[in-house]
Amino acid sequence: MKKLIFTVCVLCAGFSVHAQNAWNVKGGLLMTKACDWNVAGSEMGVGMGGFLGAEYDFRLKNDAWSIAPGAEFSYETNGAKSLMLPVAGSSQMKETNAAWQSYYSLSIPVMFNYRHAITDRVGLRAGVGPYMQWQLGGRSEDADGKKWNSFSQWTKAKDRVSVGLRAEIAVETGSHLSYAFSVKYAPRFESSSFANGAYGNLLYFGLGVGYRF
Repeated sequence: MKKLIFTVCVLCAGFSVHAQNAWNVKGGLLMTKACDWNVAGSEMGVGMGGFLGAEYDFRLKNDAWSIAPGAEFSYETNGAKSLMLPVAGSSQMKETNAAWQSYYSLSIPVMFNYRHAITDRVGLRAGVGPYMQWQLGGRSEDADGKKWNSFSQWTKAKDRVSVGLRAEIAVETGSHLSYAFSVKYAPRFESSSFANGAYGNLLYFGLGVGYRF
């Protein structure tokens, strides 16, 4: 009888922990900023875009900690601005933009989260973790304003892949909603054609809303 009671208690405890696991969906505004810039004919501004993703939150034995692998689709621009430059051999000026790019990406983050309750219905969540990002497609613009597919001439899959680090802080309200600010740091590999000398390390800033099922 004691063994049966013990077994039931263990199963109930396991179910209780499992019940804390949940799917989260989120979306919001994405901004990018290049840390390096060396392209004549353009200057760096803030790129705008958006993201939409989902993750599964695995709560650990201590309910304050969790691991959340996920997937996120995003649209990004690099924030390059056009400049007025002199035309060679002439006194005229011409608007040029030598390095504007937009791209669609799929990233796979794994976040390690810690939660702290402020009240019964409001809590803070802080998380950090690595991610891998795959550029699916995009558009580029040269100094003459001509646009083309950024990936049309690429043959190596590794040229579309980057890895980075992500940090996030969020306010969780009630049982379902959360409001988050996130930062991603994505260094471009020297061997990557995607960088192409245009810019080096990128910073991503996100403002998003999440819903927990």
